[in-house]
Amino acid sequence: MKLLATALLSLTLTFTPHTHATEHAPAIRVGTWNVKRLGHGRKDYESMARVIEANFDAVALQEVMNETGLVELLEHLPGWDASLSGRVGKDGYYERYSVLARRGKVSIGRFSVVPDPTDVWLREPAVACLRGSHVDFCLVITHTVYGSSLSARDREITALSRLMEQLRKNDREGDYILVGDFNRSGRAKSFTSFSNIGYTFADSGTTPTTLGEKNYASPYDHVIYDPIATREMQRKAERIDVVRSTCRGSFTGCRELISDHAPLTFTLDDSRDDD
Repeated sequence: MKLLATALLSLTLTFTPHTHATEHAPAIRVGTWNVKRLGHGRKDYESMARVIEANFDAVALQEVMNETGLVELLEHLPGWDASLSGRVGKDGYYERYSVLARRGKVSIGRFSVVPDPTDVWLREPAVACLRGSHVDFCLVITHTVYGSSLSARDREITALSRLMEQLRKNDREGDYILVGDFNRSGRAKSFTSFSNIGYTFADSGTTPTTLGEKNYASPYDHVIYDPIATREMQRKAERIDVVRSTCRGSFTGCRELISDHAPLTFTLDDSRDDD
């Protein structure tokens, strides 16, 4: 796949598995997860790894603060590979994106931060291309500005739609899936910029994914795709209830030791070539 002309800004981390490679299956479980400042403060890396192992074959992470946090997570994920992007952000705040893939099921190809010479985004998105047994696709990973202004978030979201259209035009297949933390409900008018170019939500757009003190609060995490280009979409995106499955029902405990976001997962058909 042809990406925007850009220098590669990634670090690949590979760990030797202690188990046999996973047998190929006709589907790939893909996800997105804001992991709340991975590498800063206390984390229950073992529990986070169990969530990943049980629900994904490939997952895009936001808020990876440093390589150390990713290495600690991967110590509990034998048989997985990871790539780490260059830093994104400014004004003293920087983070990275990461893509994790189950070895023998999904391979990670090119992974680069999108150039942003006009400073459109506080945290530039990144593009990671992956391949299963038969299908190939690219994840465009974003963590939209939060701040105090909804209009700033909407400007970044609209700019993401322009990026997706550009990527699609530069690629004969156009199989780009936008994932991440948008800090905005799918009801926001800025998302019409995606429907105007043929993209749609793979999630509902309104499923709460952030963790409040006693319940799921805001629908901020999304998966957006082109149904014509991504014909292999087999199962739409759903929230993984990490509070119930991993944190024994404690929203506060999950926020402190896991993340203040729940992940989303969707499934791609890997039984035949998608090109």
